[in-house]
Amino acid sequence: MGPKRETLAKMLSGKSHAHVCIYIESGAAAEPACPSKVAIKIRDDLLMINDMIPIPIDDRYIACLEDDFAEIVFIDPDHQIVHVKILTDFSGLE
Repeated sequence: MGPKRETLAKMLSGKSHAHVCIYIESGAAAEPACPSKVAIKIRDDLLMINDMIPIPIDDRYIACLEDDFAEIVFIDPDHQIVHVKILTDFSGLE
């Protein structure tokens, strides 16, 4: 387990929900949608969203990591660049 993954796991520990925004990067600049509140769980090297969507959380995929915000960027099986933004501080969103 790398240091970024450990920090992300600590940020998410004890939380059953987070606000998450997932979008696919295209050639044009895109504004990500408003984050949705989803169930989260860490299983091995994956962040499971609503027990259905696996997101890799290896150190090489964690692009940004702050106190209550993380961004994961990876290439999916269709060779698309996927951005996953995670917010754990719900103030101002609900």
